Amino acid sequence: MVKKSILRIFDFLAYRIFKFLGKPYSEYYAFRMNMIVKLNPNWGKNLERDFQLNYLKSKGLKPDSVLLDYGCGALSAGRFFIDYLDAGHYIGADVAKAVLDEGSRRLNDLSLDEKKARLIHIKNNHLPYEEIGKVNLIWAQSVVTHMSPEDLSTMISQIALIMDEDSKFLFSFTKNDSGVKHRKFKDWEYDLNTLVGISERHGFDCEIQKDWKHPYDNAGTDKVVCLRLSRSKF
Repeated sequence: MVKKSILRIFDFLAYRIFKFLGKPYSEYYAFRMNMIVKLNPNWGKNLERDFQLNYLKSKGLKPDSVLLDYGCGALSAGRFFIDYLDAGHYIGADVAKAVLDEGSRRLNDLSLDEKKARLIHIKNNHLPYEEIGKVNLIWAQSVVTHMSPEDLSTMISQIALIMDEDSKFLFSFTKNDSGVKHRKFKDWEYDLNTLVGISERHGFDCEIQKDWKHPYDNAGTDKVVCLRLSRSKF
């Protein structure tokens, strides 16, 4: 409880300072995560995240698929993807540089360097899509849950540039019944209509995935949608 209280105070101060300075929300969140991993380099190591691999396999992920793990963090789930995929087929991207660096160290500790995973730092909300190229599947777990509507719209518009007619973009979100809600400085909730509206503006069809169940979601609010480029674009 003490640690949570301290983190809540830290979130409050950091969020207010970044907002006062006119900095974008994504910079606050990157700063937050960088500080957490610097204070606790073992952050996320004890999390069981292999269920994400099993889910993506059910959505068509194969060893020769090219996967973009958007918001990969320190590779709590990424290490399972990397071990499963062919060498060079995993791309992890995150706004927090220190977290990515910690993920790279963990790959070395796990002897996964030969898998040639690519880790990309997202700077100023810009995904370097030219460097990434086309991918088969994009996965963003617990990313939109910490993303403002403006940043979400930017992400979706850039994701479109690395997809073709067969690509899928799956992301989780915290569902509410109406509109967008911002809670506890770092948390965002969306209703499905809002996500559909944002997706359609960028040329996507958006469909809720009824087969997703997060093992730690006791409230039943963690949901996943699948975005595919609208057939009218081809």
